[in-house]
Amino acid sequence: MSYVQWLFEGLDYDQNKPIYIDANNPDRSLSAAQVKSLVLKLGSGLQKFGLQKGDCACVVSLNDIYYTPTYLGIIAAGGIFTGANPGYTVFELAHHLRVCNAKFVVADLQTLAKVKEAAAEVGVPESNIIVFDVHHEGVPSGAKSFWDLIGDDEIAVEDVVDSANVPASYISSSGTSGLPKAVVIPHAYLINQCQIQTERNMPYEVSRLCCLPPFPVYAAPSQHGMPLKTGSPCYVMPRYDGNAVLDAVEKYQITEVLLVPPMVLSLPLLPKCTSSALASLRQVFCGGAAIAYHIQEQLYGILHPDARINQIFGMSECGWVCGFQYPEKDQTSSVGRPFAGFSLKVVDDAGNDCLEDGQVGEIYIKPPFPMLGYLNNPTATTEAFAPGGWTRSGDVGYVKVSKWYVPDRKKDVIKVKGWQVSPTELESVLLLHEDIIDAGVIGIQAANTYDGIPRGFVVRRRGSTITEYDVKIWMKERLVRYKQLDRVIFVTDIPRNPTGKILRRLLQEGKYTEEVAAVCEQIDVPEAVVEKVLVTENGASNSEFIDEHVAAPETIAEEVLVTENGNPKFLVTENGTSNSTANGVHVAAPKPIAYEVRVTENGNSKPAAIYEYIALPELVYRKVLVTENRNPGPSPAAVCEYVALPETVYRKVLVAENGNPGAAAVYEYVAVQETVYQKVLVTKNENASPAVTCHIAASEAIAQKGISIENGPPSPAASCKHIDLLEAVVEGGLVIENGISNSVSPSEDRSAVPS
Repeated sequence: MSYVQWLFEGLDYDQNKPIYIDANNPDRSLSAAQVKSLVLKLGSGLQKFGLQKGDCACVVSLNDIYYTPTYLGIIAAGGIFTGANPGYTVFELAHHLRVCNAKFVVADLQTLAKVKEAAAEVGVPESNIIVFDVHHEGVPSGAKSFWDLIGDDEIAVEDVVDSANVPASYISSSGTSGLPKAVVIPHAYLINQCQIQTERNMPYEVSRLCCLPPFPVYAAPSQHGMPLKTGSPCYVMPRYDGNAVLDAVEKYQITEVLLVPPMVLSLPLLPKCTSSALASLRQVFCGGAAIAYHIQEQLYGILHPDARINQIFGMSECGWVCGFQYPEKDQTSSVGRPFAGFSLKVVDDAGNDCLEDGQVGEIYIKPPFPMLGYLNNPTATTEAFAPGGWTRSGDVGYVKVSKWYVPDRKKDVIKVKGWQVSPTELESVLLLHEDIIDAGVIGIQAANTYDGIPRGFVVRRRGSTITEYDVKIWMKERLVRYKQLDRVIFVTDIPRNPTGKILRRLLQEGKYTEEVAAVCEQIDVPEAVVEKVLVTENGASNSEFIDEHVAAPETIAEEVLVTENGNPKFLVTENGTSNSTANGVHVAAPKPIAYEVRVTENGNSKPAAIYEYIALPELVYRKVLVTENRNPGPSPAAVCEYVALPETVYRKVLVAENGNPGAAAVYEYVAVQETVYQKVLVTKNENASPAVTCHIAASEAIAQKGISIENGPPSPAASCKHIDLLEAVVEGGLVIENGISNSVSPSEDRSAVPS
């Protein structure tokens, strides 16, 4: 029996009631009867269009109520469905079409241009592209419309005798062995997965919200099966949007939703996420990666007491494997128990079965209907299967008191915003560059999120001058946004084992040798340097400074010490005596640099300024502190410090200015992702003293900030202005003038200027 036959067999509910409803426009809906008619008419139209038995048709579109009829119509026609991410680049689309051997493409208008380019690259004629204009937007002249396929004729769905061995769809799987592979999914697999969801007895009325992409393997049972088989309404969103999800749940009294871990983490942070908004929810299915219970607790604090977060463990090659049966609530971070028909076991590194509770190893799965293999990839297929009908999951886990736990993600795959990203896919794209002779990619944990982020390590061809910026542009032109590298680190070699496999663990641990440009003094800094500087200065000649360095991941520090005193004409590296010299020590720093200057003046012998900086991973620091006083003595007067970190700027400044011993002003800046801030503070009292200005160049987004303050009375006034200047050098200044000893610097607008 085919999947389509099984879905429409024995329906015992009102087939004229709406089943698929557009969450953004509930006036658009489809009943089960309408879906069945569309499926059969589309199947007939596709056959007339030229689709033959076994041909693959690829759908490239956001989700819509007409996506399910299209999915089922391709299968009904004897074809094989595959779906591609509409966010893919031409490079990725071409690979997907090639690996699935697609003969036809159904594309929405937003993706049509790049679909045509990708199709031309792999030899799919433009005449085989169908425009998915489900909103009747119209199509370009000469193009085939989705509606042109729907006539009066309905296809007779052919029976599938050996449903366990006849392909129904190809699902893209990142895996760990290079560019995405096509997982061959048989009809029996789809039927079994849908049965898992339909053969449940829920004490509530099921109303599901589909807010995830409609082409991965989980979509077959959750969107393209269960609603039709049970008659439960399914509200469809084109793409995930947290606020829109909350609106839909409240408006339509949704009881079930399927999310991925980053959504479970971020949804409770939205102001709209209240107990009243989520009052109807009873089950939140969460798949893609195991999440600890403490991450679930924030959402649990908002959900109805009867609601449950149900973790789902599975993989494209086997389907949904484990979960919990409502209303059981787990607080141990387990992914549940195997569904009916599934067997799991743990295998150690030597290939032996782990028989004791809690013993950790790789999880092997024996599903009732596994994948048929990877299309045209016998090597990967052989590696995926183990003797006895077992499938290697690549996940590390264990079983304890019948519950299964997956504490570690797949060995290599990086989960980015719910998407699986293969390091080897990224490495393959890097190695297409003629100036790159070796490459390795790892996933690192993003700060304050559940997401991973890909990071690249590259060996340049001798004599090459390519930069991190060049490599990022190369990747941006070829891969979708969530596959982009946060950093590119140039190294002397990629650590590998004797068989050539990349030792990613060593890259994760910082055990690599970084290549340093010849113009800089080469210092091997595998991890990082964080600087903490305390500067104390007063009017006496015994003022002192203290520098302390502490190791931290992935940063390099540069420090320069300059002194100035007694001469108002110079701003750097000069002392009050004619024979003074400047001392500087330079250490190589990464490309992004933020620059700050602060001048503190006072006429009192008390300490005037304290600065403290803490470098965090993936932040950019560069600081200069200049202190002057009216005392003509030869004491040190200035300290400059630089800490360079990639991608983000974090600055914390404590500034004190006064004519008495008390501190007068405090400034604090927090990290802003991919935004560079420049701040210049110049203080000038009635006494003659130098002025300071500075310039910074930034590689991505630049913020310009200027504050002018003038006052005669004790309370100064301030004005702030932010201007976006892309690809430019920014100059800013803060001038404080006062005629009284207790003047106070104003508060500042610290809002981020977007990149």
